[in-house]
Amino acid sequence: MKFYSNYAFEKRKGHWIARRARRSAEFRGTMRYCSPSVHEKKEQGRKDDIWSLIYLLIEMHCGLPWQHERDKERLEIKKMNISDKDLLSHFPEELHPIVSHLRNLNCYNRPDYTMIHKCFLKLIKRIDVHYDDRYDWESDLQVQYVLKHRKKRPEYEHAEEFFASDPIKVNGPPPAELNMRRSNKTAEDLEEMMANNSSLLKAKTHHSQQKKTLNS
Repeated sequence: MKFYSNYAFEKRKGHWIARRARRSAEFRGTMRYCSPSVHEKKEQGRKDDIWSLIYLLIEMHCGLPWQHERDKERLEIKKMNISDKDLLSHFPEELHPIVSHLRNLNCYNRPDYTMIHKCFLKLIKRIDVHYDDRYDWESDLQVQYVLKHRKKRPEYEHAEEFFASDPIKVNGPPPAELNMRRSNKTAEDLEEMMANNSSLLKAKTHHSQQKKTLNS
């Protein structure tokens, strides 16, 4: 739903149009995990969340090449100039195609979630892990209790249909002839404006109710 409200709008019921990309987008995020597009001050899209996921997984699995770098400029240079071969040298091979895929997407494109899901399934199969396996901090008794009392298998165990679905069908820029007012506001700015407008509306409503009470 986040993408719907910040990067697309519903032109008519069931028909969504992408918000036109800004010429330049201010830096928002964490230097260590944000996508290459953020460093380049380009508009972000769905692919950028997956970039951050990949960076987090690399850090947890084998460490990011720049994770101990404290100087922001040196971190950015190292991050933006590293080859995929070096970035992924100790990362599970099953997940390498995800990075290649992300390199070919722009801010409008819908990532191939089905392909990404399959990459993770291949890894799960090779290392022989299961959805019912306990976490490090769980006891066997806790897991047994949950498995005994659950009423059905979790939907995420068979998520193929979910990742294949595309309810908004946005995979490119808005039509050139579409008259859209350009804006340099970020998603956070728009959310703050909406919150302020909501607070103002509540205050006006409360004031109006008080006047009615006094006049009655």
